[in-house]
Amino acid sequence: MSSSLARLFGKNGPLSKRLPGFAPRAEQTALAEAIALGLAESRPCLAEAGTGVGKSLAYLVPLLRWLEKSEGRAVISTHTLALQSQLIERDIPAVLTALESPIEAAVLKGRQNFLCFQELEIASGELWTFGDPTFKNIQRWSSETDTGDVSELDFSYSGWSEIAAHPDTCRHRECRHYDKCFYYKARKNAEQCRLIVVNHALFFADLRLRRQAPDGPTLLPTYDAVVFDEAHHVDDVATRAFGLEWSSRRVPILLSRCKRLAQLKPQHLAAIDAIHQRLLDPYLAARNDEGFMHEVDAPQFRELRDAVTVSLDALAKDLINIAETTTRPQEKEKAVGLAKTATRLSTELSAFHTEPQDDSYFLWYHNRQMRGGGILTTLVRTPYDIAPTLEDTLYARIERVSFVSATLATGGGFESTAKRLGLTSPLAPASPLAPAERGDNKEQDSEEDFISSEPPRRARDGGEEYQITALQVIQGSPFDYEKNSLLYVPRHLGPPASSDEYAERMLFEVQTLVGLAKGRTFVLFTSHRMLSLAKERLKASFDYPIFAQGEAPNARLVESFTKAGNGVLLGTSSFWEGVDVPGDALSLVILDKLPFPTPDSPPLRAREARIKASGGDAFAEFSMPTTELRLKQGVGRLLRTTTDRGVVAILDARLWSKSYGRKLLDALPPCPRTDQISQVAQFFAAYPG
Repeated sequence: MSSSLARLFGKNGPLSKRLPGFAPRAEQTALAEAIALGLAESRPCLAEAGTGVGKSLAYLVPLLRWLEKSEGRAVISTHTLALQSQLIERDIPAVLTALESPIEAAVLKGRQNFLCFQELEIASGELWTFGDPTFKNIQRWSSETDTGDVSELDFSYSGWSEIAAHPDTCRHRECRHYDKCFYYKARKNAEQCRLIVVNHALFFADLRLRRQAPDGPTLLPTYDAVVFDEAHHVDDVATRAFGLEWSSRRVPILLSRCKRLAQLKPQHLAAIDAIHQRLLDPYLAARNDEGFMHEVDAPQFRELRDAVTVSLDALAKDLINIAETTTRPQEKEKAVGLAKTATRLSTELSAFHTEPQDDSYFLWYHNRQMRGGGILTTLVRTPYDIAPTLEDTLYARIERVSFVSATLATGGGFESTAKRLGLTSPLAPASPLAPAERGDNKEQDSEEDFISSEPPRRARDGGEEYQITALQVIQGSPFDYEKNSLLYVPRHLGPPASSDEYAERMLFEVQTLVGLAKGRTFVLFTSHRMLSLAKERLKASFDYPIFAQGEAPNARLVESFTKAGNGVLLGTSSFWEGVDVPGDALSLVILDKLPFPTPDSPPLRAREARIKASGGDAFAEFSMPTTELRLKQGVGRLLRTTTDRGVVAILDARLWSKSYGRKLLDALPPCPRTDQISQVAQFFAAYPG
């Protein structure tokens, strides 16, 4: 396989001859070899590859070759829709053509992305759609589209959730529209293909469904291998999928839909809503926007919870009675679907208590300001550790699982990631390790570039030893960071502080840097407060176009920023990754401070307490790895092609003054570092763009 891959990725290979712009890269070939080895040996693989390696081609080529030799099916799972679209529209067709492969590929999305003919028919007879021109456009589109995919729409529709496919209202083969159903057409197409592209949310929703009903229906066809791209999100997405969330909007939305059935008495629905509001009032009125449920004084929670579940169960029975007595098919279908929703809400709410019933999960709440006004309160049940669930639901079913990302390793290895993903196994006490086991063989195990099929033993809490059970590969970026970039960390600012005086000094630093770069800047913040202050300062100081998160959809902001050529984009968490602006339009990335997890957030507090209780170091085992991955993502926004040049400025002197700061610096791409603003000015003078 290795010699075959070397030929395919070589300068005279089919990829070089048939893919415009393709250039052989040793890092890409090494990554492909690791993926191929995992497929051949039926082993998991952990792979980090820096920006510019070409990760998608590196896993697509061995995956397609494996599919050609086997009878199996493979899934590629991404975190973002943008990467999903790139794979199915560009990368996969290009590789299939270059390799002359017969494999067929399809994308599969969740039900909520597809128009439902049954729901559309029901909505067309209700008052809320009467005279709505946008709804008329939806009806017209429904007769023209081949896919029914909401992504086809060139306009937004606020009522989409009312007409989209939904598991509660879906009648499967009993539906009158089954033969032309958009969702099932997409599902049938995927079942005929041997390569399916999905997103992480759908993948883990399918795993959860399989665990709940092993012999029941599934969201995905059977598969034999999976590649997780953007794999640094797998832990969080899987944790959320196997957890539970109860928002203050769920019952009101159900009741609003029930009001359209004339047989249900409004006062009965209003009574349910009133009890539900009383249930959540203590959390809405809590002093903090988020916290553990047991920290809030809610003495009547159990009684109110039981009252809501009893009322929902009674509502479900009323709805079933309507379905059994009505002579109108549309009304029957609607009542049955609403009854299923009421039953599901009752079941899920009963899982919440003021305190956990066992030590496998924790219960917390958070309040969020909604754009249209009002507060959204959400109760959350979160597993402490997703690793056991992945072992039972994923690795027990398939062995060929690859995790690929530009940011997956921390501290130069995969110890933290492997433990979180359940890719470790305990070892019995052993004799002192031989040199090869310790990783002393420098030719095989260098810091920037290695493949290891037999990883070294590591000490865990209490001295217990374990080994990583997956193949491991780390490939650095082929970009010339030494020549094309500069890292600026000002010492004079000192460590970040909450004082107005520090905010003023930091904003002056941002203003100075933006001036040196002549715009062309991303400023990435860890708080919305600092973003707002920076927006006011920069708009008052420059004529450069200023784009701030929240003013428009993120994709539109990035498009406008790129077209401007000298703009400044201000963003928080959603802009730290997944944003690609190659060329001179982006020449400076400013990070306001190190992206440590919010110290008071319940998930962080819960996991830190868990680690400390087991004798571990919560900062080293959780906060540092999380911060390192986030920091590398933010820095990675700068260089996107081999010809890009620019400066990354991290306005956090702790990188110089703290021992953990030095470790974080060592995790970043190798480039010149400075604490002098004059060197930033010299860099931009040499490369004006």
